[in-house]
Amino acid sequence: MDASLGRRGMAAVDFVIAGAGHNSLVTACYLAKAGYSCTILDARPIPGGGCATEEILGPGYGIDTCSTGHTLILQNPLIRLDELGLVEEYGLSYLHPDPVAHVALPDGEQITMSLDLDATVAEFARYSQQDAESYARLISEFDELRPLLGDARSGPVGMAPSMRDLLRDHPRGGIWARRMAMSARDVILHEFTSPHVRAFMGWMAFQTAVPIDQAGTGFLPYQITAPRQARSWSIPKGGSGRLTDALVGFLVNRGAEFRYEARVESLIL
Repeated sequence: MDASLGRRGMAAVDFVIAGAGHNSLVTACYLAKAGYSCTILDARPIPGGGCATEEILGPGYGIDTCSTGHTLILQNPLIRLDELGLVEEYGLSYLHPDPVAHVALPDGEQITMSLDLDATVAEFARYSQQDAESYARLISEFDELRPLLGDARSGPVGMAPSMRDLLRDHPRGGIWARRMAMSARDVILHEFTSPHVRAFMGWMAFQTAVPIDQAGTGFLPYQITAPRQARSWSIPKGGSGRLTDALVGFLVNRGAEFRYEARVESLIL
């Protein structure tokens, strides 16, 4: 840790958390809930890491300086079951924008994705009825996999069955395993015919910034698009930093200590 922090000394605590990003804060919250004392260190003067809303343009103008959409976390028991009371006790709430996305294409055409599935299908049908039907099927087929995804994501690492193990027992597991091994580009070219629809689906698949022509990305057109069709790009009311505020509030109320501008330089294992 920072030398000056060491000189100041630190009372004995059960856990010292390196970094105050939202993942570290969630970890600290569950430790605090279990009765452990925690000290959280961060090099920045504020908590949140990439989950922060800052007034960088002037007072009253909150800007999300990194993340904006909170997508996967909504299926986490942290939010889904409100295990820490972030919603009930700390005022965290989410908005689900509609339309979901609007993509302007180079030839002047545009595609709008709406929360209403029929509206999105009708939008695709302007370019290809076949593609509209393929899109509706894509959404439906992803629904059959949702329970498996939940099991694979929420189980402890190294203890829960892997996605590959779960697919082995699924009636269509072989098909999904093949899709996952393909590139997102190949999946899109196989499923859709219109250049406009292909461009839209390619944009959706690229949201993780992983090249869509890379092998092993074939699940992205499903994994990114279907949840957005169901819930949009969910954003915290008041900005991304409201999640951080709720987590910090939970910790402060349980006696956790925060030390900012305290850069962690090494870990002793």
